[in-house]
Amino acid sequence: MLAVGVSGLARAHGWKAANDRPITAHNVWPALSHRDLALPRAVRRLLRDHVLTGDAVWEQAAWLAFTAQLLPLFSPHPEGAEAEIADLCSFVADQKADLADPERRSTQQMQFDDLTLQLGSIHSVKGKSVDGLLVVESEVWKGSAANEQCIDLGTVLPRAFGVTDQPFTWVGLTAATNVFVGVTRPRELLGLALRKSEAMILLGPATDQGWKLVDLVAQAAELKG
Repeated sequence: MLAVGVSGLARAHGWKAANDRPITAHNVWPALSHRDLALPRAVRRLLRDHVLTGDAVWEQAAWLAFTAQLLPLFSPHPEGAEAEIADLCSFVADQKADLADPERRSTQQMQFDDLTLQLGSIHSVKGKSVDGLLVVESEVWKGSAANEQCIDLGTVLPRAFGVTDQPFTWVGLTAATNVFVGVTRPRELLGLALRKSEAMILLGPATDQGWKLVDLVAQAAELKG
């Protein structure tokens, strides 16, 4: 998500990646490094200090302090881009879903009688407690090489269920940290969702440890029948 935001800011300034390609979340850091070797580190430090561990996403004053340090790293901006950059960097205040108005209802929150269902990243529940939580498998990227990518649950659960005792390293350690944040949030119910092909080696150990297994593919076939 942070890489998407930074790449959007770079594009708004008219910057390009190597071979005149558009800057994306996947190539943003090499693209910034191509302009200035120190730039990626400077941007990531600001993101760490103000966004990941700071209050920039919660408080407007903190956000303005963050952008005041971030934007000079991208200056000068091209003529005519002021409005786009200002809109991209504007502070978004917390907004609650208006459940009474279907046209304005948030796609990240739904109400079923007294039950509120919210969709978000694992980091969106960091430091919070919830009644129940479903962790859906996701890709974790530390780079473009094969050994710098993994599926978080597919990487973490074999060790969690005792199928393997291999230690987590590099991208696997990041995946384990993310999953830990998610599974320690719920008070009453925890669900883990992953592809059946990834889950096959875990079915026996998970059953033995008391997990309830639900095969959604089988249920969908029954409903069609």
